[in-house]
Amino acid sequence: MKSDNRLVYSVPMVAAEYVAKLDEAFDPVPKFHQLYEINEKEKYLEEWRLDLLLGLIGHIIAFQVLLRFAWLYKHISTVAWVARNLLEIAVWTDYCCTSLDNARRLYEDAFRDSRDLIKAADAMVPLYLARDPQSPIKHSVLEAFQDLEKKAVEEGVADLDASYYSVSKAAEELGTGGIVKPIYKMLSKFAHPTALVLAKYIPGDKRFDPVLDNIFGLGVAHAVDAFHKLEAYLKAAGFDSIPR
Repeated sequence: MKSDNRLVYSVPMVAAEYVAKLDEAFDPVPKFHQLYEINEKEKYLEEWRLDLLLGLIGHIIAFQVLLRFAWLYKHISTVAWVARNLLEIAVWTDYCCTSLDNARRLYEDAFRDSRDLIKAADAMVPLYLARDPQSPIKHSVLEAFQDLEKKAVEEGVADLDASYYSVSKAAEELGTGGIVKPIYKMLSKFAHPTALVLAKYIPGDKRFDPVLDNIFGLGVAHAVDAFHKLEAYLKAAGFDSIPR
């Protein structure tokens, strides 16, 4: 049964159609965590691949909720930021569903992202020590590096120092770079506090409502399309459906 707390009330017809599409895909909320229990018994997918796929699904579900409320409060930068995140997730979904090698590349890049994060923390060590010479930060960073290297070996990540694969490269490889790049640029103009946003857009300015609605629609399309693609991928792997 559909829940009654939808955001369809008091919205323009086009936006109401967008909300209806979200409700159709995500209401009731998919209980995707239950797929872990199913996979533990049936062994449809490797553990790492299920982690990646359910990570994509979980973030799609979370971001579509944020998208609804950002649109409801008419904050164009937040709507654009969420829509851009959903665009990136849609690209990664296409990329991972195309081949096992692609999925593995993205999974291993999580370790490289962690490496970059630790390196950033390492660069701040002198600042911490200047404030507190007794700070354990230097030891903590070293320990984090060692733990990451150990986990990378355990997971079979051969080259931890390799460059991570960008979403733009993934889109180009998929043949969608020509459309992803301009959409990404347009969304970024609103997602960041650019001169356009700061000088020309005042929150609540109804002149931007058509732009806001169109960005909302882009986010909805990315969320729904990516979710359905992941549903189909899991079904092809052997799962009946995502529990509701």
